[in-house]
Parts: sequence; C-alpha cells; structure tokens
Amino acid sequence: MRVLDMSDAVCRPDWCRAVEGNVLLYHDSHHLSATYMRTLIPELPADGSGDGLVVTARASGAARR
Repeated sequence: MRVLDMSDAVCRPDWCRAVEGNVLLYHDSHHLSATYMRTLIPELPADGSGDGLVVTARASGAARR
C-alpha cells in the first residue's frame, strides 16, 4: 500500500477552502467529500500505477473557511 498526500491540492499554505466551484470539499470536520475526491481523479496516475493508493489530505493547522 502506498500513500498519496493530496494536501497541496486541497489546501493553500494559509487556509483550506470549504467549497471549490459548486463542490463541498469536506463531508465533516475530518473527511473530504466523495464528490470532491472524484474531482481529484485526474490528478492520479493514469498508467495504473495508482492502484492500491491510499489518498490523504491534511489541514495544515490552517483554519478551514
């Protein structure tokens, strides 16, 4: 199993947005929404090397707005 940290795709250095376009990023205070995760699919490797990845993102101490 490999971990892919998507924090840079989710949060900016100073804050984490709650909405991108018309998509809510967070399902609750600790989990990204399934809809938002589907928008990140293009960021994953297209050659199949992403099989078995665990995708994570962390709020870097910044307040979500």
